[in-house]
Amino acid sequence: MNLTPRGQLYIVVVGAAGLLVVGHCITMLLENPIGWEWVVLAGLTLLSGSFTVRVPSFQARISVSETFVFTSVLLFGTCAGTLTVALDTLVAALSSRRRAREPLRVLFNLASASLSIWTAGHAFYGLSGIEPLSVAPTRVPELLWPLVGMTSIHFLLNSGLVAAALSTERNESAFMIWRRIFPWGCRSITLVVLQSPRFWFPTPARSISWR
Repeated sequence: MNLTPRGQLYIVVVGAAGLLVVGHCITMLLENPIGWEWVVLAGLTLLSGSFTVRVPSFQARISVSETFVFTSVLLFGTCAGTLTVALDTLVAALSSRRRAREPLRVLFNLASASLSIWTAGHAFYGLSGIEPLSVAPTRVPELLWPLVGMTSIHFLLNSGLVAAALSTERNESAFMIWRRIFPWGCRSITLVVLQSPRFWFPTPARSISWR
């Protein structure tokens, strides 16, 4: 890993923020336990997390497991989705090549994914004004625009954090790196919109990680 002191500081700050969010979510779920169904959904997330696709031209990969992460947010709330993506990130790191298991990379990928879905989940519930679907079922059409908003916020924050990390390692503009990631996110967001009426079979959304 070739990081400047400024780059290392960035990774540590993002990592610390992500760990605070994960710790908060663990506390919330211990105080307000959710059903065993979440364990099944988390297991499906971990199984699908091994399927990743490399983004051409730079060291980042996308994961299709976000389908189940978003479903966790919708069914059980923001903290359930946050812990799901944190577990998925850890398992993916352990099953990846040696470079991806470097402690700072693992810390950053866990933190960036957790911060992104936590922020996006809160935005979703703020925009929709609903409760998790396991508590209060809601008609699918009412979820369309909040779902698009959640997907967009998650992608923009996740890709922005990863682009900034890559820029510290490659000495390249974070914006130029982000522009190369952008088409992947647009495709994911568009597919969510097109398939939202078939909500229980959502299109795989992508989470980006620094590899």
